[in-house]
Amino acid sequence: MRRKTILIVDDEPVWRNLLSRLLVPSGYRVITAPNGACGLRAARAGEADCVILDYNLPDGTAREFCPAIRGALPEGTPIIIFSSEPSAAGLLDGEGRADAFFLKTTPLKALLAAVKELTR
Repeated sequence: MRRKTILIVDDEPVWRNLLSRLLVPSGYRVITAPNGACGLRAARAGEADCVILDYNLPDGTAREFCPAIRGALPEGTPIIIFSSEPSAAGLLDGEGRADAFFLKTTPLKALLAAVKELTR
């Protein structure tokens, strides 16, 4: 059985590394991107089974990149906004919306549970 691939789009190396260390031992393959443009290219490559997207990126925000990434992914691929920006929860509504939102203060167990549920 193929391992599910998670695309992490976050400009902070500490978060990319921390999330990778959370997901890899749980059986996931991880691809990381340091900005929205790289995340969009990775999404277009078609390997992601789920995307974890930070809100504030050096080249824009998830408000711009979430719909673009959504359009590049196969239909039904979940996008989770994982951010320190509380207003990013607004991306759960509307076109190109995210499937889940977590503040970076949320226990990582909750994020992992959501990834497991959404990639089932």
